[in-house]
Amino acid sequence: MMQRVQPSDWVQKTWTFLEDPESSRAALWYSRIWAPFIAVTVAIALLQTVDNVDVDTVALQPVELCFDLIFMLEAIIRYCVCPSTVAFARNPLNFIDVLAALPLLVRAPCLWGAFACEQETWANLVLFNVSPTLRLLKTLRHFQQFHLFLKLLKETREALSVLIFTLCIIVLAFSSLIFIVEPRDNIASLPKAMYLVIVTISTVGYGDVTPQSNTGSVVIAATIVCSVLYMAMPIGIIGNAFTQIWTDRDRILMTLRTRDRLAQWGYTAKDMQMLFRHFDANKNGE
Repeated sequence: MMQRVQPSDWVQKTWTFLEDPESSRAALWYSRIWAPFIAVTVAIALLQTVDNVDVDTVALQPVELCFDLIFMLEAIIRYCVCPSTVAFARNPLNFIDVLAALPLLVRAPCLWGAFACEQETWANLVLFNVSPTLRLLKTLRHFQQFHLFLKLLKETREALSVLIFTLCIIVLAFSSLIFIVEPRDNIASLPKAMYLVIVTISTVGYGDVTPQSNTGSVVIAATIVCSVLYMAMPIGIIGNAFTQIWTDRDRILMTLRTRDRLAQWGYTAKDMQMLFRHFDANKNGE
């Protein structure tokens, strides 16, 4: 088996502190405080977009700059102490950390007066709209149950693709009927008819577009009946798959955690085979 260079003691301790909340009491408190801290940064960013709230946007820019510096420092530390650079680059959570710190490059010139912070520029749109989303995504690192949702999508991908195809057929079929029977001053195009069918199937029913003819009302009524029958299928499939995954959640999370730790330390599936062969002295696989 390939020999790997062992990291220094402080590097290993720092990486364990950041990645394993159960490694120490300090790591546990860090994990508990980090998510509420991110929630506070998101709330402060959102308050700056509310008109009827008396918030000095310019005065909050140094505070926001400090938040961005903390996120940038965290991303740099994680990269410096990571056991494997390749595994670090392949982890999407690290990519989110880097993106969450990038608004610093826009906020710093704003604070230094390169452009006005009060005006609705493209930079402000990035700061006030994209930045809160990226910050909130950082909390995924501390919510391992989110992996269950990803596994649910993977397990139901084949069934959902068929259901989406069926949904497209239903939408196009009823949209064509609506477009045929409705007057042009009400439904001027097929996409508008598709919009009416989609909001009907989804049970949203905005009411901005409604059928005016009796035949159109009959078609919409048939659409509602078909949508009720159709929606029962994906709900049953997803609900059943989620029940099975949630029952087996402990094993799934343990497997994912072990796989992630091995990948972070630079081990691959080939290394695991060599490791098992090394300890399997009698070659019987037991």
